[in-house]
This record gives sequence, C-alpha cells and structure tokens, in this order.
Amino acid sequence: MDIEVCAEGGYNVGWTNAGEWMEYTVNVVTSGMYKIDARVASGVNSSKKLHIELDGVNVSNTITVPYSGGWQSWTTVSVSTPVLATGVKVMRIVMETDGFNINKVVFTQLAAPVITSQPTVIAISDVAFLYAISASNLPTSYGATGLPAGLSIDTITGIISGIAAIGTYNVQLIAKNSLGIGTKALTITINPPVPVLSAASIIERKKDSLFTYAIIATNQPVHYAAAGLPVGLSVNETTGVITGVPTVAGTYTVTLSASNVSGTGTTQLVLAISEITGVPIDFVLMPNPVNPSTNGFLKASVSGWQGFADIEIVNVNGVLMQKGRVEIQNGIMLLDVYHLPAGAYVLRLKNGNTKLAKKFLVQYNK
Repeated sequence: MDIEVCAEGGYNVGWTNAGEWMEYTVNVVTSGMYKIDARVASGVNSSKKLHIELDGVNVSNTITVPYSGGWQSWTTVSVSTPVLATGVKVMRIVMETDGFNINKVVFTQLAAPVITSQPTVIAISDVAFLYAISASNLPTSYGATGLPAGLSIDTITGIISGIAAIGTYNVQLIAKNSLGIGTKALTITINPPVPVLSAASIIERKKDSLFTYAIIATNQPVHYAAAGLPVGLSVNETTGVITGVPTVAGTYTVTLSASNVSGTGTTQLVLAISEITGVPIDFVLMPNPVNPSTNGFLKASVSGWQGFADIEIVNVNGVLMQKGRVEIQNGIMLLDVYHLPAGAYVLRLKNGNTKLAKKFLVQYNK
C-alpha cells in the first residue's frame, strides 16, 4: 500500500492488497458502543472488504466497500461495535481484499436512537404511501403503533408503505438499538384524490327558459366554478348547481371545475342556447272580467311559446300600471292583479320583436 494526495484534502491510503494492515495506538476514554464511519473509495466494479481490530479482537466484523465510481469518489460505510472497554489499545485496520482506498476512520459513541424524520406527512388515498423513518445511532429495528388499515412497517428498514383510507392518524414511531429506544409522534394525513368531474358533452336549452344543471364530481369537492357561462346563468360555488335564465342565444364552451384540498379537476361542457321558435300567435285571458276579491290572479293561456315573457299592463289612459318578466309554464302565465283598481286595462305581451295586446276588466263585488 502507499499514500497519495486525497481529493477531500490531505492524503489517503491506496494500492491496498489483501492481508495488509495498518496499526495505530488509540485511547478509549469512555466505555460503550461506537459507530465506525469508514471513508472509502473503489474504482473496481466489485465489492471489497476490510475489518478493524482492537488488541487483536475484530470489533467491526467485515466492512464491505462498494464500487464508488472511481478512486477519488468517496463514500461512507458505517457499522457498530460491541461495548468497548476503556483504556489504551492497538487498533489494526486489516485489508481482507485488495482494490480500494481509505481516507479516514471515525469512531462516534452510540446512544439510544434519536428519530429525525419529519413529524407530519400528507398523502392521497389512492396513491401508494411511502415514508422512511430516519434515526441516528444505528437502529437495529423499527416499529410504528397506530398505523391506519392498509399501512405496514418493515421493522428492518423502517419503511412504512401501503394504501390508506382518507383521514388523519396519530402514529408513534419507534427505533431501537441495544442501548435503548427512541420514539417520535407522526401525524399522517390522507386526503382524497383530486375531484373527477362527469358531464354531458352538449346540453341544449332555449333562450329565456329556466335553466338548472348540477356539476357532478367525485372525491369530496369543497368548491365549484364554471367559467364561460352565458349571460343570465351563475354557479353556486358551494353546491355546484348552475341556475338562471340565459338571455343571449349562442354556443358556449364552459369550463367546469371542482376543487378539494388535493387540487382541482376540470371538464368542458358545451351549452347550445337557441332562440325560442315560434311566437305567441294568440293568448286568451281568463277570467275576464277578473275579480281580485275572489281571484287575485289573471290567467293567460298562451299558444306556441314556453319560457319567459316581458309584460306590461297599462290603463285606458296609457299609464303603466305593471311591468315585469313572467314565466310561461305549459302554456299558462299567471299575473298578479290584486293591486289594480277597478277599470279597463291592456295587457301587452312581448316576444322578441313581436308584440300582442289584449284588453281585460277588473271588477270588484259591490
């Protein structure tokens, strides 16, 4: 073996051969178990081996040196010792095979494991869960209590994996070695997946007709939106129900969305709003005369029209008495005339550019 300038600073030992060794005098000040960190490198694509002795006793077992990618590509391999007694000792580093370099060997006294991994984790219910317990002082086994159904822990590697149901779970992590046990609380939050929306690709409706449509989505949405709605329609952001009366004919591409804590899902809906075909060729008022004392509503039977109508009621002097927008359902339109005094009136009904008018009388019982 020989030394050379090390890329990490100082010098390293190289050109090792099987059976060679290096000896040092060391002083174990405190009795206990120790972690050995060997800084090694190998440019040979096969495993190499060494071990460490104190006063002729192998305290490391065989340390495997992996292929590191080059003679100056350094990596750390770690093992633990049994309990070492105090005192001055002869340390021997023994090369079991050739073909690797050594930069340094560091001894650190061990204690019970201290878990250092994150105390919270958030995942999605239909995605494979993976969480690794990290801990100092070379744990020899791991555990976890309070795991939800579907999750399990590899007690050797400390990896928790599986698929869990939606919810929040309080878990106790455990890491053990021969010196004691380390624990830490972990909160696992499993959220629903991003919402998936289902929608008819095209919906056809008439202008000036009452419109209702419910956005349907899976995975517990908490917020809804609809971008590109025609004038007259709006969406309830809590329920996802779109309602209103479209007032402008046309074809609209609407982007529907549903959101939860995991994200937002979208889909597109085409609304085809067409003009109302046909106009009211006639309408009949009944009863006529109408007596608000017994019936506060004047009924108009409209032929050839569904939806909404713009109406005006004027008296014989042309004074506007009532104006509004009234829905026609199954050819029937109801007008509240309870507030009108006795007299003659004209009802004007408008559909686009077409206007019709009918006279009616309001009479009260004497």
